[in-house]
Amino acid sequence: TAEQLYEVLANSKVQEMETPVLVLCNKQDEVAALTNTRVRKLLEDEIDSLRGSRQAALDALGDTAEDDARAGDFLGYDGKKFSFEDVQNDVQFNECVLVQGHDRGGVTYVENWIVEVLS
Repeated sequence: TAEQLYEVLANSKVQEMETPVLVLCNKQDEVAALTNTRVRKLLEDEIDSLRGSRQAALDALGDTAEDDARAGDFLGYDGKKFSFEDVQNDVQFNECVLVQGHDRGGVTYVENWIVEVLS
């Protein structure tokens, strides 16, 4: 979900290490499957919404040390709609079919991506 992805990308260790993230858009063999471009846009919209609600909650609490510590949890740029282009991490989206007998963008792609990231 967008909230889980937000938590990963907002994690200070993930940010410090600029850990790459791969989002797999599975079930591409289904008629109603969303493209990776559409999934990316939907996640950007949802993270933008989450970002706003989290900031409003922090603002309601007032100034505390915890607020300062959580200030780094804000993704992207204040006053600008969220985009994956604005995070330190390389976030990639890939369409796949993870069904026995198919490997369109699936396991082999992920294995190759991991090897590339680790090299």
